[in-house]
Amino acid sequence: MKIENDPEAHELPGYGFCPDVNSCGNHFVCIGCNMLLPSKKLISYYLNQAIVWHRKSETQDELGERVKSNDSMARASYFYSLYERAQSEGV
Repeated sequence: MKIENDPEAHELPGYGFCPDVNSCGNHFVCIGCNMLLPSKKLISYYLNQAIVWHRKSETQDELGERVKSNDSMARASYFYSLYERAQSEGV
C-alpha cells in the first residue's frame, strides 16, 4: 500500500510522511524522528533548510548565543539527514 493512502499515515507539509501518527511518542518533534519518511519532492527544500539553519547557527554563535546556536545546528543536521534519506528512501 502506498504511504499516501495508508489511514495510519499523515503527511506533514514541508517535512514528509509519518507512517503511524497514532503510535508516535514524539509528537511535534518530526524533523528529528527516524520514523519520518522524507518526500522526494522536497529534496531541494531539505537542503535549503539545512543551509539556512547552519547559517543561523553561525550567526548566533558569533553573537554569543550558544544555546540558540546549538538548537539551530541540530535543525540543520535534521534537515540534512532528511535530504540524504530522501535521495535513497524518500516517497
